[in-house]
Amino acid sequence: ERWPALQALVAEARQRLARGQPVAIADVAYPNGADPALIEIMLGEIELPALAAYGAWNTAGNSIGAALAQASAARLIDGTVGRAAHELFLLHRLLEDWGYQQLARAEVRTWLRAAHGLAEPGPALQSETRTRVERRLAELIEQLPGFAGRYGIVPGSVQLPWGRTFEIDFALERR
Repeated sequence: ERWPALQALVAEARQRLARGQPVAIADVAYPNGADPALIEIMLGEIELPALAAYGAWNTAGNSIGAALAQASAARLIDGTVGRAAHELFLLHRLLEDWGYQQLARAEVRTWLRAAHGLAEPGPALQSETRTRVERRLAELIEQLPGFAGRYGIVPGSVQLPWGRTFEIDFALERR
């Protein structure tokens, strides 16, 4: 079973963070989204804003590359503005890779099939789909310790750049 290995991984990350060491997590168990078991453990065990990086999008190579790049950039950060930008990017990765790719996207696709018999939103459903995603992402921010109550989705910023649910874009704001 994977659960003990995931618990050990998160315990190691927590210990390293407590010692002030940078920790980057490339979540590659599944393509196109986070490992729900790993995230569940992380939510209860790790101070998420302290991570140097997190990545779980698309391919394993993309996840590893994005996490390495962010962790490398994090080592160069100097000052309040840089730290704020890093934290915002980290939240964006967590929210997109876990919140959207793992949860909200499946929920939206279920709604599209049940309510409209569609696999993807057509032009007539783009606005409603984006609104549903925005609302769900706002809810999910509130489940992320260290970010909850401090950040929100910029109203109206959720976009489906290709008109389908696979890709998402959104903006975050500090409250």
